Amino acid sequence: MKLDAIKEAIKKWDTSRNDLDGMKALFKGVNCFTFTWPDDFSSDDAFIHAYLAVSKTDTLDMLLIPRSKDREKQEYIQEHVVKVALGYEEILKDVVDPKDAKRRIGNWENHCESWLKTRLDEKEIIHQVFVIPKRYLKRGRTYLAFFALKDEVGTPGNVTSLVGDMIVWDKDTNAIVYPNNDDTGDTFYNTIYLVPPFKPILKEIATKEKFYLLKLANAIYD
Repeated sequence: MKLDAIKEAIKKWDTSRNDLDGMKALFKGVNCFTFTWPDDFSSDDAFIHAYLAVSKTDTLDMLLIPRSKDREKQEYIQEHVVKVALGYEEILKDVVDPKDAKRRIGNWENHCESWLKTRLDEKEIIHQVFVIPKRYLKRGRTYLAFFALKDEVGTPGNVTSLVGDMIVWDKDTNAIVYPNNDDTGDTFYNTIYLVPPFKPILKEIATKEKFYLLKLANAIYD
């Protein structure tokens, strides 16, 4: 993709976040995307940034870029962006420790539209980027990333208590990669996190400066 098209697609999702009917149409019939860790996602990259983006044909896509390339003054930044189409897959069956993952994916399947409406009604943030840790990803493997909603507070099943989430499944080993309950040393790498909100603490955690494509997209109409 050309850089202008990348910026416009990210900006178009940004503006779509305020339109409930528009978001419902964009998410209709899709619940996941498939990706592979390409060679240019070098081992020194701790994270993959997966941007929600809307094409000129009003199709929702994901734009993936290694964190180390998503920075200011990165020459030919567009060459490091991988466009991934969204699709639909049935909720996972016969996977390792599937209960919590299935519950979160099921929350998305059952409550996506009401969750989006609740977020808008309560003036809560609809996310723009999924940040995928690479600690448990392997080069050449095929991964399926499902949209999900997890319950953090409140009564289970209450849509107001749900927050955005993503479940990543390794299709080659038939196992859940994220959330990863085996890593007790650093919970930051156990799961996907979403931005905004931006978190200014710890150098690994999201700050606005670490999302240069978002900065470029938001500057289109400034």
